[in-house]
Amino acid sequence: MEIEPRIRSATINELIPEKVQIHAIDGSGKIVKIPVLLQSIKIQIPTHANIEFPKEEHVLEIKDIKKRVFLSQCKLLHLGNEGTLFISGFVRKNIQYASNPISCKRNEIQTNIKSLTVNVPFECYTKIDCFLTDPVGPFFNTREEFNFMISTPLPSGYPEKDELLSDDLSQFAQQSTQYFNEIPYCELVKAEIIEIDQSLNRKPGKIIKPSHEKEILLECTCVAKEEVSPKKRGKRRKKKRSLFDDGVTVRVELPKEKVEVVKVEKECLHCKQKKQKNDTSFEGIFTEMSEKMVLDLSINLLQKQLVKLP
Repeated sequence: MEIEPRIRSATINELIPEKVQIHAIDGSGKIVKIPVLLQSIKIQIPTHANIEFPKEEHVLEIKDIKKRVFLSQCKLLHLGNEGTLFISGFVRKNIQYASNPISCKRNEIQTNIKSLTVNVPFECYTKIDCFLTDPVGPFFNTREEFNFMISTPLPSGYPEKDELLSDDLSQFAQQSTQYFNEIPYCELVKAEIIEIDQSLNRKPGKIIKPSHEKEILLECTCVAKEEVSPKKRGKRRKKKRSLFDDGVTVRVELPKEKVEVVKVEKECLHCKQKKQKNDTSFEGIFTEMSEKMVLDLSINLLQKQLVKLP
């Protein structure tokens, strides 16, 4: 939005300010405006989420999970000495896991260490029955209309001394007051998390070394040599063809052939030996896990107020 510059007058009038009454917290010293603690609360938020790993990722085990809490909304709606606090945010989880296990030797498993970052959202509200320090406001805006009476002559048929008395419809007058309240805000002091993560579709069994599926394209080209004798006047000689002597070379390309290698899964020697012994492995893989988490948040509610220093 563009604002045009105001045309200034040649003279500046001196105005006399009016002193107003200041409402501040009791004290005897100077008056300052500082954040005042309204209430300190601790809330417990239970959450549940299912986390899916990327496609073609077979997870052997979870190595580590790092968590950070973010608040996206913390709003207090209050009236008097009671209020309702609305909270929403998410927990950023960075999951490090071992994936795609390969076993070729006895008692040895090779994996790739990867990470997955997800945001687990949460949303709740809580009631606040009382405050340590009462919040200031909110003060409500007011607007009042007022009119002026006017008199207009009556048309013919009425006494000449009579007039029509009413308010002036051609004017609109009002008095309005607008307050700019200090909104309470939150500070996140501490976040405690207790959780349990469980695999949903774990498949126990042997870890098999995957075979590689290849696709080979062979291009066959046949090259033939053809000797053409030079032409001589008056005599015609037959053309002699040879595949080995020097001469004019003719290149012939045959159509491409596509050869596919069928994927075959093979077990390593260790797995075959265990299979013969009817032994079952306790290892397994999964692609999804279930998370149950309890989040404890310690929050301070504050508001900027005028305070008299002691």
